[in-house]
Amino acid sequence: MNTPLGTDTGDLGADVNIAGDADTKSERHLSIGQLQVALRSARGAAPHLVVAKPMNRGRQEHAEVPGKVSDDTDRSGSSRRATGAFRIWTSKMLGLHNAGALLAARKIRRKRDAPVDSSPTEGVWNAPGLGWSASFYTHARRWSTLLVVLVLLMVGAVTVAGRVLAIVHPAPVVVPVALRVSDLQFGGTAEAAVLDYLSWDQATTRSTRINALGRWGFTGAISDAWDGTGKLDTKNAVAIAVLRVSDDRAVVTVQARTAHRESSPATDLGANDSNPSGPPGAAMWLTLAVPVAVYGSRILVTAPPAIVGSPPTQAQGPAVATAADEDTDTGRATAETVNKLIAAYGSGDLEFARGPESNFTGLTGMVTSGEVQSWRMAKIRAGDDPSLRSGDVTVMWRLPDGAGQLRCSYRIQLAQRENRWLMQQIAPALGKS
Repeated sequence: MNTPLGTDTGDLGADVNIAGDADTKSERHLSIGQLQVALRSARGAAPHLVVAKPMNRGRQEHAEVPGKVSDDTDRSGSSRRATGAFRIWTSKMLGLHNAGALLAARKIRRKRDAPVDSSPTEGVWNAPGLGWSASFYTHARRWSTLLVVLVLLMVGAVTVAGRVLAIVHPAPVVVPVALRVSDLQFGGTAEAAVLDYLSWDQATTRSTRINALGRWGFTGAISDAWDGTGKLDTKNAVAIAVLRVSDDRAVVTVQARTAHRESSPATDLGANDSNPSGPPGAAMWLTLAVPVAVYGSRILVTAPPAIVGSPPTQAQGPAVATAADEDTDTGRATAETVNKLIAAYGSGDLEFARGPESNFTGLTGMVTSGEVQSWRMAKIRAGDDPSLRSGDVTVMWRLPDGAGQLRCSYRIQLAQRENRWLMQQIAPALGKS
């Protein structure tokens, strides 16, 4: 930016020209470079006059060096030399006064001439570039937004693809195979078998009872232990639980209501022949576990029903299948303990006879006494806990009021706690397979 030679000095009240007489009409100006040279010369040699000859545009600008006197100065004489110092001082003040304005004007021109960035502003959906001028938060927000959008697109694509695949190739409908025999069928067989098993009369022959039990699989080899005395009638039997052992085997728990009657001699029959059995006895409920299984097209009883206090939670085969499986020494040592445990089971007083974490109940009120007829303890197998021993026991139970007696077989488990044997489990024997 150029500065005119003629400048108003304000307080001085006169026009000051750096180079002396200047023709303002010629439109010649002093350049910034000439002004800077003049100021430097004034600082270095104050007594000498620095003359800056204005040049037309396009010509090289120059200034006289200190020590040389221009031709104009020689012609002016001593009168002009007296005013030289004043002119130089005025030029210095003028340059310093306009320096700030020159710099401000230069900044405005550069700002005006600077190219305007017309590129679009990056938004949320613009992919972040490689530049790191933006803040970390801005980049993180953009990447997080893009990641969420990609995840939603992928989930939607997978869902749509799965539905289309399910329509094109539907999954086969799997119909569960129906059990060969239902619990209802097992329960009905056990109820009918109990009605026959708990009904006897000393006035009838033994063959009548054998024929009645034969229809359920009882043969001459299976003894029901009825001694031929007393009379027992069972009119109602209800299955209350079915424990499935396999698809074709189960243990059904049945509650039966029985009534004991004393038979009267035939000569004592009165005019009313409709009740030849005499006065009715006391009624009682018996709970029996009946092992049943499918044989061909029939459901048969595999072992004599066993009196139980509560439905069994497990059912297994005999613990001692062969003579090689029996631990005779331990069986003899625990025989007395087993007799006490069976007596407690019959009376229902199991406070000091039942093992820890066991919840079976006794035969309270269903029997008067019990006698252990056989006890066989199984050997310990590899990996078994020595504090738990299993065995097979057969008990002859006597029913109240002389109604008769029943032989029942069980598989029991003994638990040793503090040098004492307790009954941990008791379940009916399954019998033949």
